[in-house]
Amino acid sequence: MTLLRRLAPGVPWIPWLPVAGLVGLLAWAITDRPDFASRHLYLRAGLLLAALGLSFAFDDPVAPTTDSVPSPLRLRRLLRAVLSLVPWSLCIAVLVWAGSRDGVDPVLILSSTADRPQLPVGRLILEAGTMAAWGLALASVFAKRWDEEPGKLASVALLAMYAVSWLVPERWTLWALPNGTQWKASHPWWWVAIGLGAMIVTVASWDSRRQRPALRPGKTRRRVGEEGVTKTPQSGACRAPQTERLGADLDHSPK
Repeated sequence: MTLLRRLAPGVPWIPWLPVAGLVGLLAWAITDRPDFASRHLYLRAGLLLAALGLSFAFDDPVAPTTDSVPSPLRLRRLLRAVLSLVPWSLCIAVLVWAGSRDGVDPVLILSSTADRPQLPVGRLILEAGTMAAWGLALASVFAKRWDEEPGKLASVALLAMYAVSWLVPERWTLWALPNGTQWKASHPWWWVAIGLGAMIVTVASWDSRRQRPALRPGKTRRRVGEEGVTKTPQSGACRAPQTERLGADLDHSPK
């Protein structure tokens, strides 16, 4: 709980304000679209915005405070990711709610015998999870070099990856539609992408570039040797223990 109290104020909530506003605008714009084929660009843009907000999860302006907590980096990253998943989940829920209004039925898996337009919620969650995993993966990678604010670089890199993914040839595209030939064929690639993103986050969070503060120049850390002599690792000099010096002073004091 101590770690959670220290991490919660440091989670960057401000980037979620424009994300929430833009997601709300997209949700409002979806309502006059008749089916998923005409809504998918709005929905997928909203998923990208949510992932961009999540890419700021590892920004740590209070790093000196959290580094003093004797907890592994992976635990701190996990707690920060869980806290940031709260607004991310709200954004995804708003998009699914908006996409399933006005005669569109939300379904986990599409059915070929349905009479009404359907919203493939399962596929949307898979795409949202993949974008979120890569937002966290890029943030964790950049945090190895830029500790305090990797979110800016991670968000730019995620935008670049998103743009490049739309330029992939149609036979390998990820952004398929239910009536397209690549809809089912693209499912395994999404699972591979989300697994790879999760693996990168795990590996990058297992160790940290940041170590405990080193000794400043002029500062020494004392330790007592086997013979009771105090040694300073930096200078290598040996000093008598404080108790021996005190005893010597008492012997030479006037009676």
